[in-house]
Amino acid sequence: MAKVVFGPIVSEARNKQGNLVFSRNASGAFTRAYTMPDETETAARLAVWARHAAVQAAWQNDLTAAQRLTWGSFSRRIQRSDVFGAEQILTARHAFNVVNLNRLNIGAALLTEPPPTTRAGALSTASLALDCDAETLTLNADWPAATAQPAVVLYATPPQSGARLSANGLYKQVAVLPADQSYPTDMWNEYCARMEQPTPTHPYGYDQPRPGEKVFARLKPIDPTTGLAGTPLAAIAIGTGTEGPMYKAVLDLTSAQILALFTTPVEIIAAPGAGLVLDPCQLTADFKHNTIAYTIGPASVLRVYPQGTPERVIFSRPMAWLVDAGVSRVAQQDLTDGSINRKDIENTPLLVDCTVQNPTNGNGTMRLVIHYNLLTLS
Repeated sequence: MAKVVFGPIVSEARNKQGNLVFSRNASGAFTRAYTMPDETETAARLAVWARHAAVQAAWQNDLTAAQRLTWGSFSRRIQRSDVFGAEQILTARHAFNVVNLNRLNIGAALLTEPPPTTRAGALSTASLALDCDAETLTLNADWPAATAQPAVVLYATPPQSGARLSANGLYKQVAVLPADQSYPTDMWNEYCARMEQPTPTHPYGYDQPRPGEKVFARLKPIDPTTGLAGTPLAAIAIGTGTEGPMYKAVLDLTSAQILALFTTPVEIIAAPGAGLVLDPCQLTADFKHNTIAYTIGPASVLRVYPQGTPERVIFSRPMAWLVDAGVSRVAQQDLTDGSINRKDIENTPLLVDCTVQNPTNGNGTMRLVIHYNLLTLS
């Protein structure tokens, strides 16, 4: 989502144009990408929905008209500024939501009367250390001596590539640390438990972080009395530890194999042996057009998956985009966050096929290159 400041020629915009949606809320105009909302009921979403339902029910059923007026007065004393420095105008209901959603999140009771306007003090430092061998994720935080210790909501990302520089939109709430929490503290168990929860895009959760991968974190301080948040502070951890060698497998698909790819899947990597799991990291599909383009329906997808579990796709690309365009094309995908449950695919090979139907007519070839680790199950 991006905020928008209109000028004298274009003063306002609404609705959808292309893949962009123009809208406005109490904080001003903004644009966002057009998406179909995903309302899959995960455990984390159900917890958030429950807090929102409780706050909305309290506003509608528990507050008197006089109390709503006091929240309107309170809202004018906690004004905020957006990224452009413009003042955000909060309504009484918005102020009630801000305070009580934060309070419920940290385990405090809902307030019907406005609290003091005291915000949580800003953290002065925050750090995160990730030791993959010891399986520890050590969080440390500090704040000025004159500032009361706040409750802290810890958000973190699933393991990311070591080359990644930012992680906007990937954060998940990992834990709430109370105002009497002592630091440093190990968050490994809480982090892994949160990342192992199924999501719409990763139905088997995320794997544990490996050496060289990054975990981005954001710490949001909240005053335990007022429910008002202070300025968040970011931290990044890069996994340390030992890791086995990286392997590479190369598969050259002939034209005959491509023409039969729906009915006859092809093995990319053989089963590694008892107690071992293939841990794919990156795959490149390099299609070489020859003289005749393949004909394939738009619904067909090239996919790579563990044998016996084709629903656990770790790589997918539209077949028509790759082989039906009359040109050579390359597709590459980072597989480090693939949704694979390791214990379910012990000693299992990886296969490639296409869905829906076999291609017809073409005579091009394709090279698949996959980099992977071998993991030993404990």
